[in-house]
Amino acid sequence: EFEGSFGAGAGPIHMDNVDCVGDESSLFNCSFTADHNCNHFEDAGVTCGLEIQCEDGAIRLVGGDDETQGRVEVCSLGFWGTVCDDLWGVDDAAVACKQLGLEYTGAVAYGSAYFGVGSGPIVLDNVGCTGNESSLFDCVYSPTHNCAHFEDAGVSCGSASCNDRDVRLVNGFTDYEGRVEMCLNGVW
Repeated sequence: EFEGSFGAGAGPIHMDNVDCVGDESSLFNCSFTADHNCNHFEDAGVTCGLEIQCEDGAIRLVGGDDETQGRVEVCSLGFWGTVCDDLWGVDDAAVACKQLGLEYTGAVAYGSAYFGVGSGPIVLDNVGCTGNESSLFDCVYSPTHNCAHFEDAGVSCGSASCNDRDVRLVNGFTDYEGRVEMCLNGVW
């Protein structure tokens, strides 16, 4: 994708004239120029074709403005599903953030599909974390539910730090597409 298909970014532009063969393990292994003559309306994006299989117990955030917020989705039996907002609160949100390696102090819990309705199974209901757990699956919860996706739970965590040469996709409709952003000197 090209010419801002996933929206214009902000901040420094680190790469121009990127030319990959296709077998590189990183964008940094492709040829590129560090000097550019670009504007953010030209930001590159990508849609990836391979579905990534999830590992049981993994979680992700979907539908937020960045990787620190979104609808909470959990992996169970190899499939992504959602969490119902019944009893969903600050301690539950903090554990979700902690599990993702994000700042969890001041985590905010959202209900009523604040970050959009999910799809697939509703995996957890009546989640009851104390805040000391390291995973949502360590909390008390009900594996059966009385919910619909308009009750999907969400969270907003503190900001995530980035490491040089980290790459992320932003503003796509799925986790496999979006504007390509990279971290350099701790800045996206």
